[in-house]
Amino acid sequence: MDGSTLETVAKDRPFDPSRVAGTPISRQLVAEVSERLISIEHRQRVRQLPDQERYDRQLAALVCDLAHRYLFHGSAWITVEMSKVELAPAKRRAPFLTEKFRDLITTLAAPEVDLIELNKGYREAFGRKRSTIRAGTWLTRRIDELELTSDDLGCDPALKGDPLLLKSHKNNGKAVALELPKTEEVESLRLEMDEVNLWIAQANLGWIGDELTDGIDLGSRYLVRIFNNASLQFGGRLFHGFWMNLSKQARRDYLLIDDRQIVSLDFAQMGVSVAYAMVGQSAPDGDHYLISGYGPARRTGIKRILNALLSADSTLTRFPAGTRSLFPRSIKFQDVLKAISQRHPALVPLFGSSRALELQYIESQVILRALAILRDKGVVALPVHDCLLVADVHETLGSDAMKKAFTEVVKTECEVEVERSATVSASVDHPSVLS
Repeated sequence: MDGSTLETVAKDRPFDPSRVAGTPISRQLVAEVSERLISIEHRQRVRQLPDQERYDRQLAALVCDLAHRYLFHGSAWITVEMSKVELAPAKRRAPFLTEKFRDLITTLAAPEVDLIELNKGYREAFGRKRSTIRAGTWLTRRIDELELTSDDLGCDPALKGDPLLLKSHKNNGKAVALELPKTEEVESLRLEMDEVNLWIAQANLGWIGDELTDGIDLGSRYLVRIFNNASLQFGGRLFHGFWMNLSKQARRDYLLIDDRQIVSLDFAQMGVSVAYAMVGQSAPDGDHYLISGYGPARRTGIKRILNALLSADSTLTRFPAGTRSLFPRSIKFQDVLKAISQRHPALVPLFGSSRALELQYIESQVILRALAILRDKGVVALPVHDCLLVADVHETLGSDAMKKAFTEVVKTECEVEVERSATVSASVDHPSVLS
């Protein structure tokens, strides 16, 4: 991959209290920072054991997160909590983020210490600017001298936050986070995600290339399941894994699972198959997007329009955005709509009924079931919405698990398509491309 993320200006991101020193090198860096503070502070009284333990967690998390930020984004900033309100017990994001956290940041930024740069936040008429920090000259020099890498930085999964997020209905295009109900259903969903995250956290993932230059943080793998429209039956897709932001080609050509290149397993025509299940019917045979009178050249356009019809919250009367150019100017939208309706009459009642989030929920149920099946077999799989990534040698196991999960959840069958890198053979018995 070309280009370096260090050359781009990254947006401020929140401090991540889950960072921990994962190797002797990173632990050495934290120890050196601690020794530097001791030599400068000249404390007269030794901290009580609970206070010292809290202080050590604060310092380690700060040093490791500053190092992580520096490694991937150079001089980019991290937002930090500095107010009493943000550090109050009810709002703090980690048990050790007490009001003393603010004192530690101030100490680290003191001129005689020079470990971090601090821009203090302030309030203004139309809001406020949050306090931001980044590694100072001494700290960045030691990171470079120790040749610290992202592999030296670990995380405490218990501090990554809730793996479930419930969003409200959108208002002016924006949704806000809602408090999750305290129910057995929510606890079950949370446990399910905890198991997924623990499995993926332990997975052997790799990258062909320079992770820092390519901006690949192999440790960014904590998944959050996001529900929409204030309902646990809308949405439910998994987000935030580093592999999700990559192009399909980059995943296939550069990502490794258990030191093997991956294959991408996609459900064939999943949206339409699920839609048919919603109306209590089986999908017809053949390609759902090949419509009489239009031919293979219009397949992409038909697919986009059909999916838009299922997603829209009102009857469509014109070509959806980005589809007009996929048809000759002589073809009218009403003609395409009529042809799709004749091909899929059972789905017409769903057109314009805003079923996208319901379809996504069923899709997410299938993916989570497939992940559970593969986890029981000891097979690592990475989800990308309605797709799974598995090591090439597990292509058949992955495909079978997805088919089984689809049948269990949707009560019908669905085929799985395989996409491989040019260097990955269609046979599961081939030697490793890295050997």
